Amino acid sequence: MLSSSQYAALIYADIFNYPLTEEELDRWLIAKSKQQQKKIIKKNGYYCLEGREEIVGWRKKREKYSDEKMIITERVSQWLGKIPTVWAVCVTGSLAMKNCDENDDIDLMIITEPGRLWTTRLLCILLTEILGVRRRKGDKEVKNKICLNIFLDGGDLLIKNQNLFTAHEVCQAKCLYEKNGAYESFFEENRWVRDFLPKFPPSSLDFTRDYGEASKIQIIEKLLKHIQLYFMKSHVTTEKITETQLFFHPESIEKEVLDRMQFII
Repeated sequence: MLSSSQYAALIYADIFNYPLTEEELDRWLIAKSKQQQKKIIKKNGYYCLEGREEIVGWRKKREKYSDEKMIITERVSQWLGKIPTVWAVCVTGSLAMKNCDENDDIDLMIITEPGRLWTTRLLCILLTEILGVRRRKGDKEVKNKICLNIFLDGGDLLIKNQNLFTAHEVCQAKCLYEKNGAYESFFEENRWVRDFLPKFPPSSLDFTRDYGEASKIQIIEKLLKHIQLYFMKSHVTTEKITETQLFFHPESIEKEVLDRMQFII
């Protein structure tokens, strides 16, 4: 018998066709959850809802596809780490959970040196273009392409849109390159995730690291910001753009996920 919090974790994972192990049921348990209603099945070490046993096989296939994509992702991350203003490169989304389909792209989050958000974004775009792996807006074939969909200024790592979906996105992020304690500070700034996922952040990251004050934005940073915004304005849809944070998720399923979870939590 699962607890209501474990049951909620299973329901959330089911949205993504992702069965959970017993250890994962505990790791991803959701706070303030209602009592379970549907029958739970255990198959080959994984828990899922009755009638959803097929997703156990799907998980195995997706782990294989994800392992193949991680080889590409690690190589690209090391190249991105050569950019001096890149403080961290994290894989996010389905690949972070090893839950990719064969033709999926690769989502990355970049933490930048404070005050160098737009400079860093441009350099990352140019580098992924040179490497031939950048996903462009409107691409129909996106398999193994790199989607640079989140940029965070190292001086402002707090995610303002705080809900169960974004809590999962924060906690799923896997760091592939880091300096200046950027990954640890990211979790430190986003301790609010415990309101939804009480087992996070991991205890190994439970310490504070001070970035110091953000460096002053220079004229070139402002210029690059205005140039990029000019080229972006004609096709901006659901993207979220602030002075210190960029979120490019034109096809976000956040609302759909939260709507499906409203009767569980």
